[in-house]
This record gives sequence, C-alpha cells and structure tokens, in this order.
Amino acid sequence: MATTTRKAAAPARRAPVRRRRRKKNNAGWMLLLVLALVGAAIGGVAIAQAAQENRQMRTALDRTTFFDGIYVENVHLGGMTYDQAQTTLSRILGAREFDGSVIITYGEQIWEATSDMLAVDFDLDQVLTQAYAIGRSGQTDQDNYQAVQQLKTVPARFNVSAQLGAGGLSDLAADIAAQIDKPAKNAAFMGFGNGVQFSKEESGLAVDQQLLTQRILERIQSGDLSTAVEVPTTVLEPQITVAQLESAYKRIARYTSKATSDKTRNSNIKLALSAINGTVVGPDETFSMNGTTGERTDAKGYQPAGAIRNGVLIQELGGGVCQVSTALFNAVARADLSIVERNPHTWPSSYVEKGQDAMVDYPGSDFKFKNNTGADLYICCWFDDASHTIYVELYGVPVLEQGVTIELRTEVLETISQPEDIVKESSALPQGSVEETRTGRTGYRVRCYKQYMKDGQLLREEKLCDSYYAALAAIFTVGTAPAQTPEQTQAPVDSQIPIDTSEPLG
Repeated sequence: MATTTRKAAAPARRAPVRRRRRKKNNAGWMLLLVLALVGAAIGGVAIAQAAQENRQMRTALDRTTFFDGIYVENVHLGGMTYDQAQTTLSRILGAREFDGSVIITYGEQIWEATSDMLAVDFDLDQVLTQAYAIGRSGQTDQDNYQAVQQLKTVPARFNVSAQLGAGGLSDLAADIAAQIDKPAKNAAFMGFGNGVQFSKEESGLAVDQQLLTQRILERIQSGDLSTAVEVPTTVLEPQITVAQLESAYKRIARYTSKATSDKTRNSNIKLALSAINGTVVGPDETFSMNGTTGERTDAKGYQPAGAIRNGVLIQELGGGVCQVSTALFNAVARADLSIVERNPHTWPSSYVEKGQDAMVDYPGSDFKFKNNTGADLYICCWFDDASHTIYVELYGVPVLEQGVTIELRTEVLETISQPEDIVKESSALPQGSVEETRTGRTGYRVRCYKQYMKDGQLLREEKLCDSYYAALAAIFTVGTAPAQTPEQTQAPVDSQIPIDTSEPLG
C-alpha cells in the first residue's frame, strides 16, 4: 500500500483587533456636584436656623426674674425679682395671721392665749426657692427652655403653708402649770406613839404642758375660738404608801433596862433618851451616841450623878447616860446591825450582864453602829417613870430571816484576882482615921456571843465582842493629922484621890 505524505497546513493569521476608547462620564460627576451643593445649602440653612433658635433660647433663659406663668398664692410672679416677690407675698401673708384669743380653763380658773403669744412661721422662702428653680434646674439649657415654654400652656402654681409655733404659749403653759402642779407626797416617818407612825401618802397633779400647747394651736387652726380649752392634767401617784411602809417596816428589836429610883440620875437618862428618840438613820449611815446627844452639859439640863472615873464611883455631870447607850447597844445587837464602836466600863455594870455594857464619855469613848438594812432605820426610846424602865425599840426592814431572833450569851474567859490593898497616908484626915477611897474589885476577861435562834433551836453562834474589866486593888487612906482644938476645926475636905482626867467616864 502506498503511503501518502501530507504537509501540515500553516496556521491562519488573525486579523488585528481594534479597541474602542471609552468616553468619560461627565454627566455623573456633575450630578454629584449638584447634590453636594444642594446639601450644603440645606445644611447651611439648618445651621443658621439652629443658631437662631439657640439665640432665642438663650435670650429666653437669660434673666434674673421669675419666668412668666409662675404663681404663688395666685400672685403672678413673672418679671419679679426674688426680693420683690418675697416683699409682695410677705405683705399678703401678714394680713392672714391669727388675730384673736383662746380661753383656757381649769375648774374655776381662767387664762387667755392671745395672738401676740403665737409664733407663725410661713414656708415662703422654701416655696419661692422652688418656684425660682423652674427654668434653671434642668440638666441642659434645652431642658430649662422646654420647662419655660411649658409654662405658657400649663402655669406653675404654689401655695404657702403656715406653721403655728408655740412662741409665748410655752411660757403661758409653764405659768399655768406652776399654779396647778402639785407633787405627789410619799408616806413618811412622822413620829412615835403606839409604835412608829407614818404620815399618809398624797397623790399629786401635773399639767401636760406640751399637750396644752398643742390643743391651743389646734383650736386656732380650726377657727373655733368660741370653745374653751381645758387644761390637761396627769395624776401623779406616790411611790411610797403607808401600806408599803407598814408592810416593809417592822419592829426589828426591843430592849428594856431597869433603872434606879435616883431622880437626878433618871433625869439625865430621860434627857439622853429624848435626844435620841425619833432619830432616823439612813441606809449605810453610822449612828453616833455622842454625835446625837452632844456634850452632856448643865445648859442642857444634865445634873451630877453617879459615874465611874479612875475606878472610883463619883458624882459626874450626866451620870447615868451609859445605861442608855447600853440599852441601845443591846437593841442594835439583837437587830443584827453592824457595831462600829463599843467600849466596856471599868468594871461590870449592875444593870446588865458582863460583856453586854456600852460606856460613853464625851467626846472620847462613843457607841456607834452602822445601818446595814438598806433602808431607813427609826429609833424609838423613852423612860417609864412608874416602873423606872428604859425602853428602846428599832423599826426598819429586818435583816434577819423571818422567824429568826438573836439572843446574847456571855462567857467569862478569865477571872482576875483582886490585887492587895493599897494604903495611903493623908494629913487631911485626923490621925487614926481610915477611909476606903476605892473599893477593890475582881477583874474579868469576857466574850459575848450572838445566838441565832428559830423555833427555840440554836441555828448558829457568832462572836459579838470582847470585854476586859481590870482587877482593882482597894485603896485605904489613913489620917496623920494631929488632933485639933475646936477653934482649929476646919470644914471637911473631899477625901477622894485626885481625879485623873485621862481615864474615861464610866
């Protein structure tokens, strides 16, 4: 098979392509330019308009007077300054103040509250400040301008309130109270008759001054001046009544002591009892026998009577008062009160057991006790002439539990033998004469106990006090003076030994 060879055909040449030139779009640019110019024109008009409105707003707000459309008490304040508005309204409000009187009564008593006693307080400044703030208190000028513009259609109206103050009414109420008030009176100790006596309690009365002032103001505000205001009062109840005193205060101790028939000595006893009777000892106060009776002097009526000095029984001004202090000591001990000071005699007394006496000697040795009851303590004491008996009673709040009493017991711890007699010579006594100037006595150391008893049974026993009575030697004085002729005879002299004032009165 014959093979035929073909040559590849040469590629055909393309004809040249012509490119068209684009024409520029001038019309679009012109449109944009026109629109921009129009917008600028419109914006300029808006800006100008805004500027004009802003000038108008500033003109409207830039003023120192109240804005138009503001009323206080129906008075138009537009165009007024603050001071002008205040002056105008003060004059108007002043004409409205109260002018009249209110009658006040209590029983048949009458008082009058007049207008010059009132203090009228208007809240004018507060209202004016609030009104002046309209158009000035907004966060922006636009807010303030809108508030001012709104006043043209909706005016702002304010009213002033009046507050009536007490003023001189407080003084009037105080004066009324001074005429009516009566303090409550507590029951109190009055004296002693058949036991302790108390004055009766009384209720008091107090004007409620605040309520009275309030009622007067309310009457004025109501306009009803024809009806009187009655004074309001409160009853004051006493804090302490007789029933309370009688329930709380009881006779907490009683002691009696038999005296002698010596009228002078008993007179001294009566004087001391009279000075003590009716004494009120306050809570935690200390009673003093010497402080209560004072010095026993002849100016007070005290007379010389038997007393102990230097171990010798002599006549001493106020002799016998130690029996009073002894009786009081025994009553105080049985009431379980606190003994502050107590002193024994030189030797045991005949009117009381050993260790249960209480010697006083002004201004040194004293009898004192403290009122530990927590309430007033009343001392009642007297002398019965018929029986020559001293009575001491104590009234107050009991310290002891109910049913418990105190008895005293004495224990002699030591008996001290009487020393040998002492003999002295004296040229003041005739030769051969002998006088006993001091009686010899046995000495003792004694302890006294308080026994707490209930239903006849001993609950406990406590030491009350110790006493020491010194043993005394008898003193005899022997005369050494020679016998005298009748012409030489002199008046008798006091045979007692000189008094040593350093020792206390017994």
